[in-house]
Amino acid sequence: MAIFRTLRSSLSSRWWCLLLLTLTFATTKCFLPSNAILVEATDLDDQDINENLGVLTTAKHGQRQIDWVRSKGGFVHSSFEIRRVDPDDDSSRYGVFAKTDISKSELILSIPRECVIQPPMEFFEDWEICDTVEILAREMQRGKSSVYEPYVTYLKTQATRAGQLPTVWSDAGKSFLVFQLLGAPPQWIATTTTKGKTPSTAAANAVLLPPKNSIRAGSSCDERNEYERQAHMLTTQRSWDELLIPVWDMVSHRNGHWTNVAESYSVFDIGHPITVHATRDIRAGEELYMTYDHCPDCQGRSRNYGTPEILRDYGFVESLPQKWVLHDQQVSFTLDSPPPSSSSTEKNGNDDNHLVIKWHSKRPDVVTLEFLENQLTRLSKLNMNHRPTDIAVGEWEILVQYHAALSRALQYAVSDTRRAMEPSFGGGDNNSKYEQCRLDLETAQAQVQDALQMANVLLKQAQQFQEQAAKLHQKLMTLQQDTASVVA
Repeated sequence: MAIFRTLRSSLSSRWWCLLLLTLTFATTKCFLPSNAILVEATDLDDQDINENLGVLTTAKHGQRQIDWVRSKGGFVHSSFEIRRVDPDDDSSRYGVFAKTDISKSELILSIPRECVIQPPMEFFEDWEICDTVEILAREMQRGKSSVYEPYVTYLKTQATRAGQLPTVWSDAGKSFLVFQLLGAPPQWIATTTTKGKTPSTAAANAVLLPPKNSIRAGSSCDERNEYERQAHMLTTQRSWDELLIPVWDMVSHRNGHWTNVAESYSVFDIGHPITVHATRDIRAGEELYMTYDHCPDCQGRSRNYGTPEILRDYGFVESLPQKWVLHDQQVSFTLDSPPPSSSSTEKNGNDDNHLVIKWHSKRPDVVTLEFLENQLTRLSKLNMNHRPTDIAVGEWEILVQYHAALSRALQYAVSDTRRAMEPSFGGGDNNSKYEQCRLDLETAQAQVQDALQMANVLLKQAQQFQEQAAKLHQKLMTLQQDTASVVA
């Protein structure tokens, strides 16, 4: 107490109040709600610190990014609102919503290239994701002085949130995923590292159920410090290959009829800002959704990428519709709810009793069906009601969600296959021939669609090269004219 009396006598009332506020915040920091996002004071301007005492919600972070993008000449629709899914529930997740009706094809976002974190334009042909990781890590270290400060400040709050990618889970969390949920054979024992026991890469690739390589996502980049480690995870989770796009990356993913916004053209069309438009009419109050695997730049992802890979690469279990690709069994299908109608369960899309399965491959044969049934039985014996003490809460929540989704998917696949095998259903040679024709047609249609998308990307790149060639030609002509003038 003597120290405080000495300080009080030597400081003006203004500085004394500031000191008390600082100490109060420091001592209560550990008791803030789990959904509060803490920001280092050095990363915010003085006005923000005074108004918010260093605490910003995701919504406020989003508004700072929106103001910043607009200040750089960008556009963000006036109906664009960042809030919790349930405004009355502080534990519900954040999303982007339409405050008013938005018409199909209406412009939603236009993000200037100077706001996008990406490698230098002059090295466009040699871009690599590790270049973006290095740039982001450098900007994170710069903090308030970063030219991307509003975006980087937000990203730093996301770098340490619970859960994240399985590749950065605890050893216990990784082991439960690989050996318990995915069924890696017992002989693939955990290897000993400096951190303890952790599943080996071989074990992660020997799993019986997807995703393969679940504990090692993305490219391998040198991580020389904590900033680069966090930047690597953030870039893996949030980037479009080598691009980190502010505001746009706050829109959630969901496929099917839920998807209602998309890039107007490839984000790699570097001659233009990144623009986003509405793909259908959007009603006031509706959440905005993009797609991670059916976008113009996704190419082959639409066929071989699904719910397991979303978990591996982005760290969450996607809502319906869910696509399941069992590569080793050559089985692929989508599980979805019927189109939304007036009922609340259908609007929510989570009524397990009325789901629809769509096969993208042949239905399982007898051997594969037995395999699926065995895996379903194995999963049903796992006790998911009690969290092991050595697995973090955030990790366990994801494990429980994935266990439920995987079990439900296998149950529908098994039930539908059994039903199709019954004579009363029309099983037999004729049904098999019809199904093969249908699958061949769908495959051909998907290949044509991929080819068209690729042709569109190549066409835009050709146009960019043509524009660059024209500029170089103009510079050459100007240089020749200047040289001629000097000689004359």
